[in-house]
This record gives sequence, structure tokens and C-alpha cells, in this order.
Amino acid sequence: MSGDIERVETSPYILVTVRALEILEADYAEATLAPAIAGWAAQRFCLTPRPCVVGRDSATGRITFDRDE
Repeated sequence: MSGDIERVETSPYILVTVRALEILEADYAEATLAPAIAGWAAQRFCLTPRPCVVGRDSATGRITFDRDE
């Protein structure tokens, strides 16, 4: 994703600042924040979205990512 942004943004510096984050603490998993920011970046920079399905493995409780690549 960062390479895609660098191809469309001419500034040598790109800083993403999260000023507010609304979460349900019972469901929050820190690992899911990166795909959410990637989705925002695709919209903000008019990039081709790269779908990512985030889930939780019911047996282990671990977060899973399916990027269908």
C-alpha cells in the first residue's frame, strides 16, 4: 500500500495521524487497525482497493486476515 501512495502523492513526507478512534472495547483487536487505515488510504488517495476480510478463528481466538491474493 505504501508504494501505491508514493506513486500518486508527490510530497516526500506522508504522515497519518489518527485523531479519534471509536471502538467497542469488547471487540477491539489492535491488529485490525492496519487494514482499516489501508482502506482509508485507498479512498483518500483514489487507489484501487485491496479487500481484506478480517475474522477471528473460533478455535484459537486469533485474528485472521484474508487478502484474497
